[in-house]
Amino acid sequence: MRAELIRLYEEMSDLTKKKCQEGCKLAQFDHCRHRCCDPMYCDMSFGIAKDFWDIEPEMTDHEELSFMGPDGNCILEPHLRPFCTLHQCHIESLGFCIDDPDWTREYFELRGKIDELQSKVFEGKF
Repeated sequence: MRAELIRLYEEMSDLTKKKCQEGCKLAQFDHCRHRCCDPMYCDMSFGIAKDFWDIEPEMTDHEELSFMGPDGNCILEPHLRPFCTLHQCHIESLGFCIDDPDWTREYFELRGKIDELQSKVFEGKF
């Protein structure tokens, strides 16, 4: 079940990343590079990796973001950073992508699968 959950998180990461690259208003600024990172999410991801996956991830030397690699991308796998993987600005602000109902449907179908499987994998840990 864990392997399937990891696969679903990878699929979600691809889905949200693609949507961000298509039309993120912040993408025009070099410092954003298609991401909504914050040190708080690095801290949360560290706790999730340790508490739920029994992994203590190594941090990078980035001055602000503990898991930002030299190429400007997070070094953590999608399942270790679920808040980041699930985040998409359209979903966060409106609850759907106003100009792409098919993408919205795909997002929530995949998120439902993740939620269901995650509750089984981590039963009693929440």
